[in-house]
Amino acid sequence: MEEHGEVAGVERSSLTAEQKVADVEYLYHLMKENYPYIKVSERMTGLDWLSMQDYYEQRAATSEDDQAFLEMLQKLLGTWGMDIPRWYKKKNMRRCWDCF
Repeated sequence: MEEHGEVAGVERSSLTAEQKVADVEYLYHLMKENYPYIKVSERMTGLDWLSMQDYYEQRAATSEDDQAFLEMLQKLLGTWGMDIPRWYKKKNMRRCWDCF
C-alpha cells in the first residue's frame, strides 16, 4: 500500500538549481504582470524589487536544498509585504509535501 502523497512508480527528487532559478524567474514574471503595488512597495521601502531579480536567482541557484529554497522564497515574498501561507511554513511543510 502506498503512503499518503506517494504515486506508484514515481520517485520524488529535489529541485535542481535550474528549476529553482526558473521558479524565481516565473515568480518575478507574475509579479511584474499582476501585482499592482510593486511601485507602492518601492516608494514605501526605498527598495527597487525588480532590480533584485538577479540577486534572488543567484540565491535560488546556490540554495543547498528545497527547504533552504522555500525559506529564501518566503524572505523574498516578505520583502514585497507578502508571506507564504501558514500551511506552507516549516513545521507544516513535511505534511504538505507528502500531499504532492
